[in-house]
Amino acid sequence: MKMPNAREISDEQKDIFEEAPLDGCILISGPPGTGKTVIAFMRAALISKKKVDVVVLMFNRVLKQYTANVAEELGELVTSKTMHSWFPDWWSKHEIVNEELKFPLVKENRYYLNCPFSEKDRLKELGGKWQKTNPLTNKSPGMWYVDKDKFEQSPESYLDWCQSYQPIKIDEWRFDWENMQGLYSELADNKEIDWGHLIIDEGQDFEPGFYKFIHACGRQLNHGALTVLADENQRLEEERHSSLDEIKTALRIAKKPERQFVLTKNFRNTTPIAKLAGHFYVGLPTGIPEYPEKLGVQPILIQNINVEKQIEHISNILKLRGSLEVGVIIDDERDRKYFYEQLTEKLNNYEVQTYTSREFKLSESLVFDKQGVVSVLNRKSCKGLEFDMVFVPQLQKMKVEDSNLTNFKMNMYVICSRARTELIFMCDKGESESPEVLNYFPSKSSHLIEYREQA
Repeated sequence: MKMPNAREISDEQKDIFEEAPLDGCILISGPPGTGKTVIAFMRAALISKKKVDVVVLMFNRVLKQYTANVAEELGELVTSKTMHSWFPDWWSKHEIVNEELKFPLVKENRYYLNCPFSEKDRLKELGGKWQKTNPLTNKSPGMWYVDKDKFEQSPESYLDWCQSYQPIKIDEWRFDWENMQGLYSELADNKEIDWGHLIIDEGQDFEPGFYKFIHACGRQLNHGALTVLADENQRLEEERHSSLDEIKTALRIAKKPERQFVLTKNFRNTTPIAKLAGHFYVGLPTGIPEYPEKLGVQPILIQNINVEKQIEHISNILKLRGSLEVGVIIDDERDRKYFYEQLTEKLNNYEVQTYTSREFKLSESLVFDKQGVVSVLNRKSCKGLEFDMVFVPQLQKMKVEDSNLTNFKMNMYVICSRARTELIFMCDKGESESPEVLNYFPSKSSHLIEYREQA
């Protein structure tokens, strides 16, 4: 991620930087390209100078990697984390026993234990072994265990690993915020662990229950401050999200305008791309940004082009232009893998990278803000990112449901907004002559997008 210099900061960004309180809770809203993430790290830098720990928190591993370079430059008091890496670590330090997770977990002839990484060597001396997959989920990360006979010979040796301090969960990806809030409120004085200042980017992706929990816990801490940056028009998940009103209510700032700030100026896109993104705006309160003054080429939609021709088209363009940062955004996981493999084979002048949540460690090797790199990503991984040129192939596979048209439009709004200067959609006929997705694109007469037929 590239941070602007002082002369590149807008007046409204400067106002927030200078006027937003550094304690308590504040909310900053703004459409794509208005610099919310920039403000997040500007605040992180300012707060850290006051010797306060800062965690910049987000849901998306790819976005975390995109911002990792900035966090590193700001020093040891600033860290960039995902929700599912920071929260379990912070919660477990309080040593609140999770009564729903009983250890040892006994399965066949193995006794599975709750051993943290920092204590693995001590457990190995007692016969501990590592299994790559979790016995409950059959997924990574795995779990430490000892053989049944070994455990039963000396069960007292393993008592330190026979209870869990992990957060309480409703299911694999959702925490029981209400239950944990009650447990936290019962902590003895001085047992709370202060997080310093949490800065939450893409805050619409966090549940209302999370904000109620964080607000309640923060009131027990010396600092416990919270900055949320959000745009409810950029939801990518149907079930897990918060509106601006829900965030304000949970943080008790709904009637405190001095703790609410708005960004409106689009720095990222050209005018034609911003206007096309505006076509998919669904009308939620964040609004659409002011159209930028940056001129550019009209977005393109190429129709009746099969998958082989789509790959060939992308390759032919990029073979002649080797100095771009490119995004290929796809809705289907099998297509993501196929495009990655094919483009890797065909593009010798580009480094091609990809990411899938099934292989989450791939996110650690992603490179951004570098020319000559093509990132092939699922649409769910693209939020917060930006590229010089964006290709959206296999458009006919984009799911459209009349019962949830809002969600489809939000997805398109986010995808369009990733492109700085060029945006190209590609669509095969699919099962019909005119794929349903095209019914929701602008008409040819709108001049918002150029329609082309594959020759």
